[in-house]
Amino acid sequence: MLTVPSAQVVRSERIQSQGRRSGIGALVAGAAVFYVLLQVGLYPPTIGIKDESTYLSGAYILRAGTIFADVAHIPLWSGVVSAGHLVPMYPPGESALLLPATLIDWHLVFAINLALQLVGFLLFTDLLRRFGVRREWALLYLFFPALVLFSRTVMTEVPSATLTLLALLFYFRGGRYRIATGATFGILEVIAYKNLVTFALLLAAAVGRDAASAWSRRQSAEPLNWKELNSVNLLTGFLPIFTLLAVYNLMLFGRLFGYGVSGFSPQFVLPNLSFYLVDLSILFPLMLLAPLFYRGPWRLELILLTLGSLLIMSAYYFLDNVHGLAENILVGPRLLLPVISAWLLAYASILDRLLASRRLFTTGVAGVAIAGTILSLVVSLTHQRHLQQAAAVRALIYTNTAPQQLLLIDDEAAKFITPAWGRRSYKILRSQPGTAATTAVPSIAIVYATQGNIDAKAFWIAQSAAQRLDAEQVLDRTVGDWRLVIWKPASG
Repeated sequence: MLTVPSAQVVRSERIQSQGRRSGIGALVAGAAVFYVLLQVGLYPPTIGIKDESTYLSGAYILRAGTIFADVAHIPLWSGVVSAGHLVPMYPPGESALLLPATLIDWHLVFAINLALQLVGFLLFTDLLRRFGVRREWALLYLFFPALVLFSRTVMTEVPSATLTLLALLFYFRGGRYRIATGATFGILEVIAYKNLVTFALLLAAAVGRDAASAWSRRQSAEPLNWKELNSVNLLTGFLPIFTLLAVYNLMLFGRLFGYGVSGFSPQFVLPNLSFYLVDLSILFPLMLLAPLFYRGPWRLELILLTLGSLLIMSAYYFLDNVHGLAENILVGPRLLLPVISAWLLAYASILDRLLASRRLFTTGVAGVAIAGTILSLVVSLTHQRHLQQAAAVRALIYTNTAPQQLLLIDDEAAKFITPAWGRRSYKILRSQPGTAATTAVPSIAIVYATQGNIDAKAFWIAQSAAQRLDAEQVLDRTVGDWRLVIWKPASG
């Protein structure tokens, strides 16, 4: 006999279901609030990567109303001499992004990437909703370890990931929104050239869809409107901004892409691919294979963006795996971060199917929230310790040198010298001791800094320069993992 539930029973079940939904929603909201409070409480005190010094110095160069470091009297770690001027090697987008913060207080530069990480979290929530995946899985993005780390820096990884997410949302909306997709990727190229790989792969998927559509229309004798072509709309938005960047590069460097796009070779594929396969498998079990098992809409795009990026970036010479095991796992996939949203979308879709029941879903999301909060806490605390040591080393350098001195430094010391903390001039001691010294400056100081094991060659070069200049050691200090040595000529 069929029993019809009473209105009271139905209402009770609805209240219980709403209670469960509000409970998991509160858990997700709580995890997001924890992330914000954690990053505010452990706000970065300084930079810790040499590339960051180039981006930050680049912002101050732009503040001076020029793109030439020598005109602004600002030294650069990663610069190129072009037409008699020193120019930042990287495209100007990241420095332009930091510029407004430097006009107020240099400390605010870190708020930009932290805010962009939260914006990316919200955009990923919308992306999941658009694909019919429960939005609570957006915690996978918020707590992705490499994103947590780079959100605490002024590197290009988080802006690239967030803007790529925005571009994909435009793309999946279809039609003329794909012009906005192309324009967003044009902006992404101004931030980092690696984003060109993502655009090329998405364009390849669009061309594939256009070819299938053109064939279908030809079979049915329907006219083809070129304005409806996905690839045309993408290029319409992309090319104007890319053309401006190309003109900038041609004028400064005499080349279309400036610097930073060479270094691809088949010889790197096997070792780098092996590293990525292990790294991604450890970070999130089975995430590596998620695009292949994904059965939702836009499967072609997700496969090309994820596995295509994996293969192309495996052919690139640079691989961030020179640290300890834990740090290698953490920062290893940094070149894949622009497309990490596509990977996590496929992964979340599969998890949503496998954990379809309310109980399994709640358990899965709670597991992500708990593991994510713990992991982000560990990453942030470890990174904060590293930055506090770097801030102490930076303070010692500025205390023991003067603005009028020319600093002869080893490569690692460059990250401690930017206009944000006071004006200093430096030249890097590279291969021949003392060659950076000149008699045209009134005072010289030699600065050697290293983290972990001493770089014997760099230390020898610094010592040799000190001997050549008859300089005496005035400081030899260990700060945590760092060792700082400063020499000054007796006369200076």
